[in-house]
Amino acid sequence: MNNIVAVFGIPFLFILALYRFPTIYNFVLYGLIIGTVGLILESLYTYNQILYSPFVVKRFFFCGVALIAYFIAVKFSPFPIKTVVWLIFLFYFINQIALGKIFTYRLTPDTRTQEASEALYMIIPFTYYFVQYITKYKWTDLLKAIAVFTYTVLLMHRSVIASISFSALLIIGFSAMGKIPNSRLQIRRSLGTILLLIFLGAPIITAISPTRVQAFFENIGGILTPTEDETGSWRYEQTLYYWKKIAERPVFGWRYEGYEEGEIMENDGFSEKGTVIHSQYVDLLYNYGLFGLILSLTIIAATLWALYKRHRYLTIDQLVLFSYIAGALVFGISYQFPLCYWSFVGLGMYHAFVAAPAPDPFVATLPQMDFTYSQFGQPYDQHSHTRI
Repeated sequence: MNNIVAVFGIPFLFILALYRFPTIYNFVLYGLIIGTVGLILESLYTYNQILYSPFVVKRFFFCGVALIAYFIAVKFSPFPIKTVVWLIFLFYFINQIALGKIFTYRLTPDTRTQEASEALYMIIPFTYYFVQYITKYKWTDLLKAIAVFTYTVLLMHRSVIASISFSALLIIGFSAMGKIPNSRLQIRRSLGTILLLIFLGAPIITAISPTRVQAFFENIGGILTPTEDETGSWRYEQTLYYWKKIAERPVFGWRYEGYEEGEIMENDGFSEKGTVIHSQYVDLLYNYGLFGLILSLTIIAATLWALYKRHRYLTIDQLVLFSYIAGALVFGISYQFPLCYWSFVGLGMYHAFVAAPAPDPFVATLPQMDFTYSQFGQPYDQHSHTRI
């Protein structure tokens, strides 16, 4: 899938150069084009091939998917986030229930049936139902949000748990700042529901093996002590190694030479060549230096800033997209962004600059002004100065 997107997407970037984006995105677009041409010229000069490694070029291009998604969204108005939520549930049902994968899960990291990049999408339905709850005050929406959050925790991807928790804090913060029309966080009702669910779920928890439950909570607790657990310490060791390399070439990274060196820690998919680094930020710095990192983060930061600053109030679609885009930044500390993440960044651009803003709730409640008044017992139009 990544290869197909790169094959068709990279040439499309040159076509997009004819299209007028908001200024900050034009900066990124031209940077991507210059960087891609530079990688091709480097390949010709050093290796006498047009593309010595498509692996290196396509990973540099990935953030350009956001620009393509924005262009498509402007030309063909996208469907609402509610539809995206149902599509996510449909794909999860097919992947986990219909194919029976979830039934092999035993609450251990070794038996997980969902990749972290796939679990990250659960931020979207969670924030959707959470916003619905604090604006429409329906108990069923709270239950749906809790169910999605609980499912995410049970998947045992700590980076995703941290990301979805951060997204929840963002929604609460927006509500406190008055960015969500008619929102009210019903703390007593929410806490009461959570405590009731814990009480009802206690028999189920006690029915599970105590050893397995203890191991589960120890794994989740690794969020606070990432360097003390096996996978966390492995990533920490990997990051320290690459930071030394990054310091040697901080501006444009290692590019093809980094690809030549291959993975310093054995990986079945790239046993000979192709460096696979867990952290999105370390990966960009190592392969493309500050140049590549700045291009990617500029698209994200500009989109979040535009969503926040250009709208007095945020629609539910804007809130969900903001929470997902920002929440994934936490995920990027431990993992690389999934390719579809950039599509949602492009949708965020669309909702920041093109989509209709949320209506002002105060303007909507103001009574209409009556510009007529009676004179000698008859209605009088003050604009035409004639009796009606």
